[in-house]
Amino acid sequence: MDGSATTYAAPANTFAGGTNYWRVRAYNADGVAGPWSAYATFTVVAAPLAPTVSADAVPFAVIRWQVDGQQAWRATVDGKVYGPYFGTEKSFTLQDYLADGEHTVTVEVQGQYGLWSEPGSYTFTVTNQPGDQISLQGDFGIDAALRWDPPSPTNDYLIYRDGVQIGHTTARSFTDRVVQGVHEWTVINRLPGGYYSRSNTVQGELSTDQLALALLSGGEWLELEKTATPSRMEDYAATQTVEMFHLAGQEYPEAETAPYKTMQASFAVAWNLSERAQAAAFEALIGKPIIYKAPSGETLVGLLQAWSKQVVHFYRAYSATVRRIHWRDYVEDD
Repeated sequence: MDGSATTYAAPANTFAGGTNYWRVRAYNADGVAGPWSAYATFTVVAAPLAPTVSADAVPFAVIRWQVDGQQAWRATVDGKVYGPYFGTEKSFTLQDYLADGEHTVTVEVQGQYGLWSEPGSYTFTVTNQPGDQISLQGDFGIDAALRWDPPSPTNDYLIYRDGVQIGHTTARSFTDRVVQGVHEWTVINRLPGGYYSRSNTVQGELSTDQLALALLSGGEWLELEKTATPSRMEDYAATQTVEMFHLAGQEYPEAETAPYKTMQASFAVAWNLSERAQAAAFEALIGKPIIYKAPSGETLVGLLQAWSKQVVHFYRAYSATVRRIHWRDYVEDD
């Protein structure tokens, strides 16, 4: 700067967020510089700048960005948000494919002061280069047993039910067992370079004639055929967390609904005293994540939370409760 000023006002957004160091020195009329002053510091509390974003124009796109000061990030692709995730990595690969056509991705990053940057965006056009089509078949009963025969260079398959990804496997088969009713399945084979091949779609109906339980981790179904009474009643109960509070001047309370729910199923089952193995298998399920299926079409993924037992002459009679748990309908089946 020319002149005798002893202050400097930096324009907005000159400095990135964080600690900055500064020093000054003066020049005389002949342009000869004096010594530098001692260092001083100042801290700028600011969000990082908007990142510069790019992406591979393939269905399984790799999203990349460049920015300084990143502590966390989140990305939005065609309105679907990924994150936020903590870390300094500056790329991620989509685990679901993009359809042919134009797509827009935005990336925001968070700095050390918890402030989010403006989004950086990038628009690109995807054109898939498929390989040979996969021939998909299925057998449907209490489970959907899917199998396929692909002339494929890779064993990397994603399974979709009703358009939603539910599984990933390197095998040429997959069992879907956590639903009932009529559904459609498709398999996607991920190819080198971010492209894919799609199978035909198969449709089937899953149902059960008996109340049945199975470990979520796999294994055989345990069918609950008998009860101590002529007919079995299935009891289902659901609750929604709601807070009620009164405000001054209002006769009736306000209601605030929380995003918390509970759901449970209660049922009865019995075995002859000679059927020790079946009864023992049932008792061993307590506290474990299981799948519950009923002939009525009700299906729960939950815990066998409690059971009680009565032994009467020639049979064991149980009352039990399964409570639904949070579970993502996606299975790694490698």
